[in-house]
Amino acid sequence: MDSKRMNWSHWSFVALVVLAVSLLGACGNPFQIGLGDDVDLVAPDVELTPGFTGEYLSGTVTLSGTFDDDIEVASVQVSLDGTNFLDAVLNAAAKTWSLSVDTGSYPDGEVNAIVRVIDASGKKLERTNLFYFDNTAPLVLVTIPQSYAANQYNGNISVRGEAADLFGLVSVEYRILNDLEVPFSPYDTTWGTAEGTNSWAFIYDNSLVDVPNTGDILVEIRATDRAGNISQSIIHYDDVLAQTGGTDVTVEALRRISDGGWTAADPIDPAQIDLIKYASPAALPVSINQALDNPTFIISNPDEDSPITDNILSGAPRFTGSVEDDSEGVDASSIQYRITTGGGVTEVRTWAAVTATSGTGLLVRWNADVTG
Repeated sequence: MDSKRMNWSHWSFVALVVLAVSLLGACGNPFQIGLGDDVDLVAPDVELTPGFTGEYLSGTVTLSGTFDDDIEVASVQVSLDGTNFLDAVLNAAAKTWSLSVDTGSYPDGEVNAIVRVIDASGKKLERTNLFYFDNTAPLVLVTIPQSYAANQYNGNISVRGEAADLFGLVSVEYRILNDLEVPFSPYDTTWGTAEGTNSWAFIYDNSLVDVPNTGDILVEIRATDRAGNISQSIIHYDDVLAQTGGTDVTVEALRRISDGGWTAADPIDPAQIDLIKYASPAALPVSINQALDNPTFIISNPDEDSPITDNILSGAPRFTGSVEDDSEGVDASSIQYRITTGGGVTEVRTWAAVTATSGTGLLVRWNADVTG
């Protein structure tokens, strides 16, 4: 009986030793404390490239950044609506990720993007980044020159107006085109920059451009917002008032209505705004008459308003008259006269100086004694 017990104890001890040795072999280094060489204890990390945070984005953009993990990253995902996650493309060697996004597929506004990284063991980390999607162009409103459709202009032309955008503007620019929509030099290679953005202004000196003495030019205006959207049309306030029956409308209200925020209480609707837009190009037509700046020459004797039968001269008649100018004044020494026949075809007396009798500057009176 004792012998059997001894044998059983002996073989039990041997079995326990074999089991212990097997377990030690499975653990690798028996003196290493831990769970093994490839155990993942550290959570992964992920970042969005700093240049995107707080920016205004439009069109198709590529979001990108970096990731890290002590062993292996399984995926990087991005959510732009807080619910749906999109898989980014990973570069395991460089530990970078990228995701192409069509911002036009999302509404304009603030985006709290969630960037999530998940490693091979299922550990994950999320980071939130704020930026803005904006795919709506600014609205440009011209207020001066007033009555542009009826007036003619020359010399310095002041152009003023306002612009509005949901997320802010960075510039308002202009250039001058001929009636065939071809830019005059130097505007064929560059745009002029207006002063201001929300309220803007510039002065255009048409004498610096090779425009015709009379005819139409086009003043093209564009505004650019923070996301790089460029306005494609302009509106003149004269035309707004014509549509509203004289009711004032702010530029912000016009922007809101154009962007889909119309209400029945508004005095103008999107269709009316579209009707008065100048687009392709976004340019205001302006009628030029360089003769508006010329001095006004008045002949009082003979009376230029009388029929020719009442203006019969004999002997040595005296011509009298005056010259007026509205801004720069009259150079009295430059006043001359001549006599022609046949409707101005045949010259019978060449240009000769008159005598200034009174006045200087804006009004000069003169006479000329005709002899011979």
